[in-house]
Amino acid sequence: MKKLVLFLFLISSVFATQSGSYMGFGIGYGSLKVDDTLNKNRDSDGIVGSFALGHTYGEYGRIYVVGMYRGGSHGYENAGSVSLAYDFLVPVVDDNTLSVYLGPVAGYTGYNSNGLDLSGAHYGLEGGFIYTIDDDSEIEMGVRGLREKGSEDAFTAERSLTGYVQVNFYFDSKKYLKYNN
Repeated sequence: MKKLVLFLFLISSVFATQSGSYMGFGIGYGSLKVDDTLNKNRDSDGIVGSFALGHTYGEYGRIYVVGMYRGGSHGYENAGSVSLAYDFLVPVVDDNTLSVYLGPVAGYTGYNSNGLDLSGAHYGLEGGFIYTIDDDSEIEMGVRGLREKGSEDAFTAERSLTGYVQVNFYFDSKKYLKYNN
């Protein structure tokens, strides 16, 4: 946990040195495929909530950290994850109100279920659309597919797929995340 807090602090300090930063709040639906040698493939699905802190670089790229929490179902408990993502942005409309994004994602999933710890690293891809509402806000719709690496005994967390809608609000990071000597 201490490493995660340090990592998030370092990322936020990078955002503090530049403008074009945003925070986002999202909701979606996610499914985690768990391979159980006794019961074969079992899925844990549920509603996903997320919080993102990111920075957009011009019209063609963005980097962000996202924390997600998924409610459990089918006897599986809740899961949480922290990911770092970089997306390539491609404007679709001339006035930049609509863009397509695609990029890699990597991070860590915390998943404990019925006494089993299936926590571990994950990596994958995400893609979707961003619609710019005004200079300070946008809405995005996307899909994130991850390969999970957690396993214990006869259980393996294999992959997750999440569809989400997120609202992003831009702010002047120099104004709010100032560092004084």
